Amino acid sequence: MSGPQKKTHYIQADMHRILCRKETCLAILGVAAALFFSVGNVQDFEGSVIQTFLFATYNVGFLLSFVFCALPYGTAYCEELENHYIRYSVIRGNLRNYVASKTVTIFFSAVSVMTLGCILFALLLSCFSSLPWLDGNTYESIVRHSGYLPLASQKQYIAWVGAYGLQWGIYAGCLALAASYASLYISNRLLVLAMPALVHQAIVELGTDTFRQYAPFDPLVVFNAQYHLFGSDWKMLSWAFGIGAGLSAAIGAASYFRMKKRM
Repeated sequence: MSGPQKKTHYIQADMHRILCRKETCLAILGVAAALFFSVGNVQDFEGSVIQTFLFATYNVGFLLSFVFCALPYGTAYCEELENHYIRYSVIRGNLRNYVASKTVTIFFSAVSVMTLGCILFALLLSCFSSLPWLDGNTYESIVRHSGYLPLASQKQYIAWVGAYGLQWGIYAGCLALAASYASLYISNRLLVLAMPALVHQAIVELGTDTFRQYAPFDPLVVFNAQYHLFGSDWKMLSWAFGIGAGLSAAIGAASYFRMKKRM
């Protein structure tokens, strides 16, 4: 089997495992639950579905969604090291392709979980409340300084929520990869799953006087469509994917070198 075929085989196997794992469904439900928890009081469910959704993403409870995004595959390394499945996998191919596949799959699963979890939250709120999808004040706010205005203007509200969640999902993917890297040092799975929230909080606190002073490098701006970075949806989303891809590649490389020492 050639190198590209081996890499494809790894990715296909990992993607199949993601789709078949009950943790994936639980994680999507968990993100939606985290958003409801983030809203808190019943009286805060007001205005519209999108207003309530945005309110939820600004509250502390939103941190839990990053934890759930790491649930499907964030602990893959430590699980496969424990059951020695990694040695069987590497024998069939090579370590570089194995780590590359895990990096892609962990990132993809986290992005998907965040996106689908946000959509599920919005659909549940729309179905079980009398709130309209979008109110006038929130629409004006989107017009002034938020992204994906064409979707809101065309009343494609589910697509708007999905695009907003996708952008946060890129960030969640990087945090899930950070958790997977930490799992190569930490054996406690609960601590590994808590790592996305811890890393996020560290970025928020430690980056205040450094990289967060520059909007194009501030995660709370780059991955938040409310800021509409560069004034263009495509530029904003492309930059977010570019930053996410760069961080993912760096964490993947670090995981590869750490794994070489453990094999």
